[in-house]
Amino acid sequence: MQGLIERKMNFTNVLKSGLLIGFTSLSLISCNYIFENKKEKIEKTKTTTTRINTNKKEANLLVEASKNNIDILELCETIKDFEPQNNIKSLAENLEKTHFEILKNYNDLATEKLISIPNYTNFNNDIEMTALDNETFTETTLKLIKNKIINQIKLLDTLSETTNDVEFKVLALKDNYILKYNINKIETALNELNKSI
Repeated sequence: MQGLIERKMNFTNVLKSGLLIGFTSLSLISCNYIFENKKEKIEKTKTTTTRINTNKKEANLLVEASKNNIDILELCETIKDFEPQNNIKSLAENLEKTHFEILKNYNDLATEKLISIPNYTNFNNDIEMTALDNETFTETTLKLIKNKIINQIKLLDTLSETTNDVEFKVLALKDNYILKYNINKIETALNELNKSI
């Protein structure tokens, strides 16, 4: 009988030890599962936050480039209204035409990406230009357009570097090519103006 009691006690101890090991293993596995889920959620949150921040930067850069482009259109219109020389008027008309195309590109992409961009300018050139004579006015306005185009190129370069979106990269590449061409045309016109002075 004593042997039977010892076997029952050994069996009970083994059973208790087995249950204890089983419950401990389940607890550790459960804790590991919870930890892994938490780690995965943190990674997803980081990825989402990074994407949201990138989207905000993309939108902000597109808005700034758009504002800059609208200012250039306003300056081109001012030159057309003010400038008596046909070659400068023609340059302003060509710049205006290409910048309307660029603005259309911005609007198309903004619509697709659900970004709201302005269609008006906050630029006020009346104050700056009133006291200038014709040649100085034209030269100053062309230099201002050139500086705005340089700024626009920088904005598009930053957009291209910030984004992983192919459409933004293509927009930046294509429009920068056109903008650099426009800078060359403006520099040629400025050189001709300086020769005539």
